[in-house]
Amino acid sequence: MGKMDISVLTPQSTFYSGEISKLFVTDINGSLGILPNHSPLITVLIPSTVRFVSSDGGEKEFSISQGILKVINNKIVILCDECKWKSEP
Repeated sequence: MGKMDISVLTPQSTFYSGEISKLFVTDINGSLGILPNHSPLITVLIPSTVRFVSSDGGEKEFSISQGILKVINNKIVILCDECKWKSEP
């Protein structure tokens, strides 16, 4: 399976940057899965849990405030006000 590059950005910092194989988010229309070679997309994300599978096969989750998702040419950018790993309090 192919890979995608992801950057999760907040006004304060780059929260996460790396290579993933799958991404699951919730936008204003519902749940959305992103796989390699997804068609170009820009959408509004609602406060929710974002889940992805990293290139090594590990699954990670984090919570986000509302935000924006951009997908183009296997590059994903998530812009949000706040986010934190699900394992954090």
